[in-house]
Amino acid sequence: MKTVIWSPDTDHSLNPLTRLLPKAVVPVLNRPMLEYYLFQAEEIPSSQIILLTDPKGNRFGHYYHYKNDPRWNESLSTVLSAQSYHSFSALKAIQNSLNETFLFIDANVFALLNWQDLVLKHLQSHALISVIYVPFNPIKDLFALKMNTSNRLTEISRIEKSQSNTQINLLTNCYLFEPQIVRYFQNPELRQINSDLIPFLLKEKQPVNAIQGNGIFEPLSSLYYYAQLNLSLLENGALDRWIFASEMHNRIFIGMNCSVKSRVKEDFVEPVLIGNHTKIGRGVTVRGPAVIGNHVKLSKGAVVDRSVILDHTYIGKMVEIKNSVIAKNCYISVKNLFGTFIEEDFILSEYHTENVAIKLRRYFWAIFDRIFVVTLLIFFTTAIFNNCNFN
Repeated sequence: MKTVIWSPDTDHSLNPLTRLLPKAVVPVLNRPMLEYYLFQAEEIPSSQIILLTDPKGNRFGHYYHYKNDPRWNESLSTVLSAQSYHSFSALKAIQNSLNETFLFIDANVFALLNWQDLVLKHLQSHALISVIYVPFNPIKDLFALKMNTSNRLTEISRIEKSQSNTQINLLTNCYLFEPQIVRYFQNPELRQINSDLIPFLLKEKQPVNAIQGNGIFEPLSSLYYYAQLNLSLLENGALDRWIFASEMHNRIFIGMNCSVKSRVKEDFVEPVLIGNHTKIGRGVTVRGPAVIGNHVKLSKGAVVDRSVILDHTYIGKMVEIKNSVIAKNCYISVKNLFGTFIEEDFILSEYHTENVAIKLRRYFWAIFDRIFVVTLLIFFTTAIFNNCNFN
């Protein structure tokens, strides 16, 4: 049994978060989404984990360090740039390694499923390929499935915008393959698994099995769903076993080398996740579910309410953030921020909105105060000196 994790750099639905990062390494609960697949793959009796990245290798550096990471170096055997952006064609780069049953996972969606049960059901079905589906409300441009009473796939179709919002069986972009699938690599017309390979197999009367997955599935089609995924995962505790942080209080997790000067029991409302090397000032209030990243500073009196704050961000004094997503490398000092998304490397300061007259007046009084203090010091020093000479 092998696991192939496919991470193409083709999905930018979380832009601007995906402007500099592949979608697969966008953080979920302060951890790259890809790592949750590595955790799950280790729980399956996999002899080998293979990570396939985008063909051009423009962002290969985001993945290569996983090969040398001591957490994965025993199970993750290959980190390789694929030869194609198409899911089925990408497997050609490792076709010599596909000599046993293998699990294929698209890392651009978030799936936390019962993989061991899915593998067992696939082996019992004696099918060439098993597709994993979940009951879901339809989203445009994803793929819906239809099965017969024997769980054999009969139809696959793209979801159109005009379809109703009734619940359907949604393809998760996760599959279980038998090694005999490699003989179809020679067909140049079969590039994508969803739109090319599966319809071709159905037409050829090949056995294609459909297995319902139980767990959490989120396509992450927008930033709204990204924020909701973070907050819901923290709230229901689905990923608690992979949160490597100390539980300071009831479901209030704090990472390594953090400085917290607020009263956790009084000022924090569970659940809250705080990353490593983060500083929390006095009087800071955090109302969960809330996710605060690594190397974040919350200044005195700040309020964070049901929000996600990514790494290397500064939140100023008395700033209130509610139902918002703050990307990394931001400087926020405005007083109120409700229901917004702030892009990376963004400076949002209240002083930017002041007019020139207010700024000049503030600078004038600041200079005046300093001159006044210096004048008083000179006066008292001279008086003391003259008094000493008189005596």
